Amino acid sequence: MRWGRPFDPKAEAIWVRGTLVGRQGREQQFLLLVDTGTPETIVDDELAAQIGLDRSQEIGPAHFRGFTGPQKGYYVMADQLQVFGRTVAPFRVACCPCDPEFEIDGLLGLDFLRDTVVTLDFKQGRILLED
Repeated sequence: MRWGRPFDPKAEAIWVRGTLVGRQGREQQFLLLVDTGTPETIVDDELAAQIGLDRSQEIGPAHFRGFTGPQKGYYVMADQLQVFGRTVAPFRVACCPCDPEFEIDGLLGLDFLRDTVVTLDFKQGRILLED
């Protein structure tokens, strides 16, 4: 299968919309920064809590080193994550506060991109994932 979407090759980063499905089928859309340097997908803990993925659902602690220093969060198991039309289910996601100055809801990490061929075509302005 192939999944993809256009992006602005002149922008400072590649942003994508993702849908995370939490408890009882509740969904939340997230604006995610594609970050191949992040091993795991991270979403804002307040947005995750809105779909039932709060600390009461924690399956383990999460520790990160970000631009602003060490961060603590927690892992939860979401029913699924869908980005580019590709769905991974179930999907373990890390939750922690996201700095509102970055104007994103989280980072799309390598855990979502693994097991695919990822093409970032800056001439055409397209990101493509293939099995």
